[in-house]
Amino acid sequence: MEEREKLLDLGARKLRQFCKERRIQGYSTVYNRKKLDGLVDFLIAQQVTSAQVVKCVEMLA
Repeated sequence: MEEREKLLDLGARKLRQFCKERRIQGYSTVYNRKKLDGLVDFLIAQQVTSAQVVKCVEMLA
């Protein structure tokens, strides 16, 4: 499974939570304009992996 697909499968809530926790600037603007697809592309450009997101979200739970 491709990294982009893995990130898409995590969903907007988890990705936005990850960005907020990591204090990644600009994610909300990208999400508001391009929704989930845009956010996934943004995170890939930031070299974020789905494993990083899962680990961070699990630590918050």
